[in-house]
Amino acid sequence: MILIQPNTMDEIQQFFADMPDFARLHIQGEGTLDVAIYKIERSGNLVSIWTRIPTGVQTVTKIQIIHKNGSVMLERNAPLTKPESRNVYTRFEFEITEVPAE
Repeated sequence: MILIQPNTMDEIQQFFADMPDFARLHIQGEGTLDVAIYKIERSGNLVSIWTRIPTGVQTVTKIQIIHKNGSVMLERNAPLTKPESRNVYTRFEFEITEVPAE
């Protein structure tokens, strides 16, 4: 059995945390809007990428996290209707785990 050492796991998490460049919002009836990543958190084996839906945006049909190389890194197809007077944040969260080879 091969085990990833804690310092290597930390480096892998940091690698994934450093990948995103920005978020792309697909807005119903209006096209797309690129927004900055609000924050990236690392906790245990979890990496969370947060973005904020800006004022004036009503219905988001898809949210994409864009990698620094320009490709889509993560994508969520979930319609989201935002109350006009509220800030709304969305989070992509993934866990980095070690899986034994078969």
